[in-house]
Amino acid sequence: MPYKQLCLYSVFGTLEKLNLPIPIKRKRERSMKLNKITLAIAAAGSLAATPYVTAAGFQVTNHSASGLGRANAGDAVIADNSSVIANNPAAIMLLDQWEISFGTNAVAPNTDVTDVTLNSALSLEDDEDVTNTSYVPYLYLVRPVNDQLSFGFSVYSDFGTNVEYDDEFNEQASGVTGLFAGYTKIWSINYSGTAGYRVNESLSIGGSVKALNGGGTFERPGPDAGAGESGVDFEGSGWTFGWDIGAVYELSEAHRFGLSYKSAMDLEVDAHGSSTFSTYHPTYGYLSYDIDNLDISLPSIAEFSGYHELNDRLAVHYSAMYIGWGVFEDLVFNLDSDTYTEYTKEYNWNDSWRFSLGSTYSLNEKITLRAGISYDESPISEDDRLFSIVDSNRMWYSTGATWQVNENASVDLGLTYLVGEEIEITESIDTDSDGTSDYTLEGTSETTAWLAGLQVNYKF
Repeated sequence: MPYKQLCLYSVFGTLEKLNLPIPIKRKRERSMKLNKITLAIAAAGSLAATPYVTAAGFQVTNHSASGLGRANAGDAVIADNSSVIANNPAAIMLLDQWEISFGTNAVAPNTDVTDVTLNSALSLEDDEDVTNTSYVPYLYLVRPVNDQLSFGFSVYSDFGTNVEYDDEFNEQASGVTGLFAGYTKIWSINYSGTAGYRVNESLSIGGSVKALNGGGTFERPGPDAGAGESGVDFEGSGWTFGWDIGAVYELSEAHRFGLSYKSAMDLEVDAHGSSTFSTYHPTYGYLSYDIDNLDISLPSIAEFSGYHELNDRLAVHYSAMYIGWGVFEDLVFNLDSDTYTEYTKEYNWNDSWRFSLGSTYSLNEKITLRAGISYDESPISEDDRLFSIVDSNRMWYSTGATWQVNENASVDLGLTYLVGEEIEITESIDTDSDGTSDYTLEGTSETTAWLAGLQVNYKF
């Protein structure tokens, strides 16, 4: 049998032309002990360790506790603190003092996979809570030079996910379910330098240059063929670069609009240590291929926001965000092999929208209240749903507050309840080249989550 007829299986659980199953790899144990002060001061080091997706796809939108408290409505133009850098570099021109903002948002999701059947015949046990509690820290600094020029620096995340099925789930049906589920982790962290310029009394523009450090861990356990160590074990990281641009237009002090755009990026994730794909074939025996790197395409993000003060106490704000998930057509693993140079898994995601509406109410000189609601569209069509990335349309219900401690210091709190639509997942695997052995896993999934944020702001 020619080597080219051997097959590789997808890192996300879709098996294509695989002649033999793969043994289970034990789930790694992880502990997470995070100190909030350390997170704020050393966000660059801790961000990469704790990814979890809160928006559709594997996008992260919770860049601040203040934004979390209004479901991110108006985030590209409100500029109530320096975290506005993450959404619109031009909006730093709305700040007139040195300001630092830092904090963390805790994400406590609950994703249940139920009513699972294999080949529409074998009923399997459910897996509850396949997503992990995580923390998303951030750090922002804005330094106005004069009335026309400001600079900024930020550390935050735009993308991440962490989905892990229990060993008991992966081992069902002699380990077949592990081919669909396993462990999927993607993380990223942006380091951005920003400049803003005021063109005139109404118009400000800005831009950011950012270095993105990102990576992932992917494991797909499968049935044990009794042939020793086999399977996919990949962990790696890499760097890429991108840019943001933005503009703010002020009709008056009470009414303004913001528009921003984040570039798409291509991330090459270099393997750490021994990252391999291997299998056992009855004719050729044990076969193993080193994985050199993984190519991930990250989407562009465009956002339009508006802010309107209705009176001295009440304001309304809104945002429309367009995420270019259409670039996430496939996932490419590059192999150190003359026979197989790469494996490509198609995803065919679609561009998607996110809409949010919120309000801010000044209760008194010390307390400001906020609330918001958001609709987040999934980029994954019904036919392309996977067990390894459980995603659906979702609603955000948010509230929050700011406590003005003194003239220079303030504390933000945010709380969001996220509700995803219940979805049906049907995913199929072709286990050989002639189609004589097929597996189809069906199930129901639903995600809810609580998000809570704490943020400190200080003006110099």
